[in-house]
Amino acid sequence: MNVFAERKEHLRDMVNMLISEIENDYFIPQMLVHQKSADFIPERITEIFFDLIDQEFFQFTAFVTGSLEDVKTETHSSSVILDQDKISNHRTVNILKLQNKQFKMDCDVNSSKLENLKQQGKRNIDEINHKLKQIENSINNIHKNSSKLRVSLQKMETNIQSERELFEETIKTQKFEMKQYMQQALDQIRSSADDYQMVKTQSKSKLKKMVDSYQMKNQSLVNSMNQIMFLFGSSIDSNSDVQAQITLFLKNIYHPLVIADKHIRTDSIERSIERYLKRKDLVHQEEIMKIRKMEEKLENEIEHAHARKVCSPLNLRAIYANRKKQSIAKTTKRVEFRFE
Repeated sequence: MNVFAERKEHLRDMVNMLISEIENDYFIPQMLVHQKSADFIPERITEIFFDLIDQEFFQFTAFVTGSLEDVKTETHSSSVILDQDKISNHRTVNILKLQNKQFKMDCDVNSSKLENLKQQGKRNIDEINHKLKQIENSINNIHKNSSKLRVSLQKMETNIQSERELFEETIKTQKFEMKQYMQQALDQIRSSADDYQMVKTQSKSKLKKMVDSYQMKNQSLVNSMNQIMFLFGSSIDSNSDVQAQITLFLKNIYHPLVIADKHIRTDSIERSIERYLKRKDLVHQEEIMKIRKMEEKLENEIEHAHARKVCSPLNLRAIYANRKKQSIAKTTKRVEFRFE
């Protein structure tokens, strides 16, 4: 539609140019002066019109020719560009085909991986569900075992309480028996000391009877000490460690001892008993030393009595000296306490 408007405007310009040429023509005003020349005015106008037409034709021809050359040049360049674009597009299409093929291969590989992952995920889910069921069963078993354990603990607490009460009663009984045994041992030691005071005033026959009585009392003293040690789970005849026995005995107590509304720790009881045993051991060692001195004095008295009276080799001194050595060695080995 713009082309028609341009052509319309161009024709209007040509008409105006024709009118202007007619008005400015040199011959037409002169022709108007003469009647005969006026008849040639239309021919002059026609001539001017055809000149304008020819001029316009030449201009249009030159314009069309130039336009055609431009179109031809543009068409040639476009064809060259099109050929280049064809080659480039062909390469691009080949590259895209290869990429599409690679993408399809990757998609196939990824699809297979996805399928494997789905199967693996399904197996993992099944395994997790199985483990969850096992955990639930374990929790249920734990609840059941905890209830059983709670009942067992209650029974154990009851047993421990009864054992504790029994132990307290046993301790009281052992303390009372220990006092009796120690009193018996002291009485025997005093009796031996009294017998020693009577040695100087006795005859040989009475002295022999006195020595036999002393040996019996000495053996009774050893038996009393053995009974005391038996209360602590040991014996004078054995080589067991008294401290270890007492420690093992006291550490079996679950609850602390209560004496006069006061909690007593087992280690303090152990130390107290250990100090008591050490103190008694010192007393026993002193008593043993006294007994040895008494035996030496008694032996001297016997030797002095034998020196005044001639006796055979199998006299009382030899018999008593042999028995005395055995008794001293056995007593020293039995009564000696070791606290390491």
